[in-house]
Amino acid sequence: MSYFKNFSTKPENLFGFLFWNFLFGYLPFGLLVAILSLLGNVAFMLNDKPVFGLIGFIMYIILIPFIALILSSVCWVYLSIGNFILKQFGK
Repeated sequence: MSYFKNFSTKPENLFGFLFWNFLFGYLPFGLLVAILSLLGNVAFMLNDKPVFGLIGFIMYIILIPFIALILSSVCWVYLSIGNFILKQFGK
């Protein structure tokens, strides 16, 4: 059972680690979509109306950290539940 104890330690700042990795992982794609919205190729849907140009660019830039926050929150909960179950096997 000591095999499970080696892997059941959770990193100290797991949420921060996940958030920054998702933020910088999503940043190039978010910037690409924001630039395409600025050029008029991709629309940001706001109240079921397409928004292009500078407002679309700003909305996509604002959206980037929120997507990283949602993804890191879901993964953090998932990993915390898995870590809890793994700790129960280590007893």
